Amino acid sequence: MNRIRALVQRRLPAHAWHGGGGAKMGALRRHPLASSTAPFSTHSAAAMSRLELQPGGPHSRLVCLGDCHGDKSAFERQLQVAQVIDAEGNWCGGSDVLVQIGDVLDRGVGELHILLRLADLTKQAAAAGGRVIQLMGNHELMNYCADWRYVSGPWGDGFAPFADYLTPALDEKAPGWRELPALAQLPHEHQARAAAFDVRVPCLVDEIRPLRMGRQVAVIVGDTLCVHGGLAMPHLDFVGGFDALNEEAEEWVETGGDGSGRAPPLLEHPNGPLWMRIFSNPSDTALPHAPSGSVGARQLLYEVLAATGCSRMVVGHTPQDLVNRASIKVGRGGANGGAQTHEQSFIKEPTDLEEGEFAPVDGGEVWRIDTGASSGIASGAIEALEVRAGGVVSVLRQSAPLSADSREALPPRR
Repeated sequence: MNRIRALVQRRLPAHAWHGGGGAKMGALRRHPLASSTAPFSTHSAAAMSRLELQPGGPHSRLVCLGDCHGDKSAFERQLQVAQVIDAEGNWCGGSDVLVQIGDVLDRGVGELHILLRLADLTKQAAAAGGRVIQLMGNHELMNYCADWRYVSGPWGDGFAPFADYLTPALDEKAPGWRELPALAQLPHEHQARAAAFDVRVPCLVDEIRPLRMGRQVAVIVGDTLCVHGGLAMPHLDFVGGFDALNEEAEEWVETGGDGSGRAPPLLEHPNGPLWMRIFSNPSDTALPHAPSGSVGARQLLYEVLAATGCSRMVVGHTPQDLVNRASIKVGRGGANGGAQTHEQSFIKEPTDLEEGEFAPVDGGEVWRIDTGASSGIASGAIEALEVRAGGVVSVLRQSAPLSADSREALPPRR
């Protein structure tokens, strides 16, 4: 393991990779203004860390959606192409597992719509035996840490929707909320968004709870590991295991940690699971070999897949243009870097694609699904990654609106 640490810990303080387990968070605590009821229920991160995927089992299909960055139109089209909503926008995925890979927030003004849709679909899916899991991306982390750099821009004012949505409830149910230390010095129009996301501010009203669903770092569904940036063994060593990774993150979002607003060290580190790009920036379809004296991405990948019992890793975070290229060009893109096509088909399988259009990374052991779909990034391809029980992987691609019975009308999968 010392060999593997060499690459990942280059920019991480030495203490972060020693001692194991990480610092434990303080006991759960409730602010006197916090809501005492919680009608919106979520599963604990620990309970959602691993889900089985098997024919005839409770779940037989996994679908992963890439970064959508506040673009509600792109998000709705992702849901359509994933075949989990019908023509009326309701859950039709049955027992499917839907994983949103993180980065719902920032760079667009449709964030509130997306978050509330995810909350509603979570309930609908649970009633049908399915699951919806929103992972934490680096932009969720930034908002939890009151980093508003990407909230407003050419795409519009990202503070206003939350002010309109939350202010009436906060004024009625939590009078005096604007005077909380984390909010008092902010511009008046910024305070509602801060109340929604800043972990130093407890969930003052029930309307805030569904806005903080992105609190899980990684999930394993069947033999597929999903994480926003990437995962390596030093991450798991540091926190004490895969479940502990999610437990620490969830507890921090829930309690605010030590009250400073700082995230657990692993979450905010540039080589941590929300930020690392080592699995997204190689030069071709194979992950890079190790330079002399260090450990390369392939070794890091194989080590963590073996340790978690997985066959593949799905990541977002880095918009893809062509296979294994990190810089996206407007008008092109695709899951795993495949160039977008315009055929009248909802599905593209690796065996169907033109040579050079699509190539699995390291034989399908890494799947990069951030296609820059948001208009705040590149208005890239609308795609989803599907994994069936048994390991059949497909890229689902939009070419036309889905009808309510379109799932049965799609071309058969090999």
